Order: sequence, then C-alpha cells, then structure tokens
Amino acid sequence: MTRSTTQTTLADVAPLTGPPAVETVARAPSGAVAHLGAKISHVMNGRARIETTDGELALTHGDVLVLSARAVSSTHPDPWLRSWTVYVDETFFRQHMHWAIPEHAPLLQVSRDNVPRRPF
Repeated sequence: MTRSTTQTTLADVAPLTGPPAVETVARAPSGAVAHLGAKISHVMNGRARIETTDGELALTHGDVLVLSARAVSSTHPDPWLRSWTVYVDETFFRQHMHWAIPEHAPLLQVSRDNVPRRPF
C-alpha cells in the first residue's frame, strides 16, 4: 500500500517497540512474560485472569490493561480471551498519558466505564 503525504500512521507519531498492533486469541495459560515496552491491551471478547508480581486481576470484554515495560505477567484465559495489544515506548506513553496513569504505576486496569480500578 502506498501512503499519500497526508496519511499518518501510529508508527509516525509514537515509538513502537513491536508490531503496531497484535490480535491474540488465547485458549491456554501463558508462561511468565515481560516486554521491553509498555503493553496496552484491549479485551475484545472473552475473559481471563492476569497474574503479575504485584497480584492478580480479572479482565473481561471492554477492559483495558496497561503494563509497564519489563513488568512480568501471565495470562490465564477463562475459557478464552481475544485481545488487541500495542507495545509502545514507556517514556513516550507516560509523557502523553500522564493524566490517566499514576507515576510509576506498575499496573492499571480501566473498566468499560473509564473508571480506574486498583486491583490490589
């Protein structure tokens, strides 16, 4: 696809640390993983329990999960989870989302009604 000079992609304005977006359908638990960039996941369908070094929380349709860079987590689908995930440079993300994410927060879950919930 050829872009015109007026089109802008996410990669043009945000330093991504991976592919622009990844769709995942999980049907089995993942092992413990960590990513170099911040992880922003939107739950499209299904539900899961997410474990981190700070505790665990439940995700369901419409939830958004934000993990800091290098945060270790594992996903346990119940019975499956479909999500879209973007990996972005954490410094860039925090600079542009400071109004939504507390400084140094390792984990934040935002509900469908946009009310931040601290799971721990």
